[in-house]
Amino acid sequence: MQASTRSVRYWLRRYLPNEIAGTLGAVGGAWLAYRMSGSLVVAAGAGTVAEAVAFYGVAYARALRVELRAHRSVARRHAVLRTAALTVVEFGPAEVVDSLLVRPGLLWIGPMLTGTTPVVGWLLGKLAADAVFYLIAARSHLLTRSGATSTSDGRPRAVARAGAVAD
Repeated sequence: MQASTRSVRYWLRRYLPNEIAGTLGAVGGAWLAYRMSGSLVVAAGAGTVAEAVAFYGVAYARALRVELRAHRSVARRHAVLRTAALTVVEFGPAEVVDSLLVRPGLLWIGPMLTGTTPVVGWLLGKLAADAVFYLIAARSHLLTRSGATSTSDGRPRAVARAGAVAD
């Protein structure tokens, strides 16, 4: 198998379940808010929040499962904190740019640009925002894999510095 095929499969396995949940959250949240308010601005905000809740719920649950399997001898509290820290390192920078700058604007303007039903515009706006999000998140994930964010004992630097995980 070629390296590029393996790479695509890796990223799909890593992010596709989160993305499916996020897409359902974004479109469902935007649709519900639009039906209730008639406002594309309200729909954009609701879609952004609903997508984040769905996406990170799945992302955190999947990451925690991996941590618990990989570190069976470590206290569950340690795995929960480590998972939270790794999730923040991987997604934090992307989420700040995405939620505060990119996604709400694209979910708002998408339906206006397409001139079709709002759902088409929300999907296109979401896909455009996802491209920006993943450019940042994938790089952050590679940093967590390389150990650049871990101490010599494997704890995330943010957790070790804060003393959040006692040995």
